Order: sequence, then structure tokens, then C-alpha cells
Amino acid sequence: MGYYINVTSGLRGKTEFLIQNYDAMEATVDEAEKMVTDADLAVVIVIDNGSFEAVLFASSPAEFKLFTRPDDTRPKRFLVMDRQLVEQLTGYDKRKQ
Repeated sequence: MGYYINVTSGLRGKTEFLIQNYDAMEATVDEAEKMVTDADLAVVIVIDNGSFEAVLFASSPAEFKLFTRPDDTRPKRFLVMDRQLVEQLTGYDKRKQ
């Protein structure tokens, strides 16, 4: 389930790495939710799992809702990036959806 960006910056600090290396821009959860269906931009969610962070591509409104539901209390940061770049970094293929 899901598409992830494999960030080689270590277990933590992935938000900063994406901002510095891929021109990602931080967004609020509300801003990110509005951009999930944008044709040119992609929303990625950096999820803090305690000992490591995971970077998820929210490729659809359903995927975004799954990771922002109220019972998922893990800390999260939301980033907006170039959609084509995110699809390349994750191996996402919309034809397989």
C-alpha cells in the first residue's frame, strides 16, 4: 500500500532534506488537502514513526485521508513538490491505479 520516497539522508531530517534538495515547500494539512488532485504538484507526507521518518506520496484524496485520519496520531509534516519528480522518485505509475 502506498508509494514512498526513499530518502538517503538517514532516519530523520527528511523534511529538511526534501526542501534543500528537491525544492519542496512545506504546507499546512488544509493546504495540502486542497492540492492532492493538482496535475502539476504532488503532496508528500513525512510521517514520524518514532525511530525513523517515512515519506509517503499522497497520490489520491483517499490515500491522503487514510494518513490524516484522527486516530493516526503520529506527527506529520506536509510538503508540496513537483508531481513529475515525485512520480519518478516513487516509481508511481498512474496506469496501474
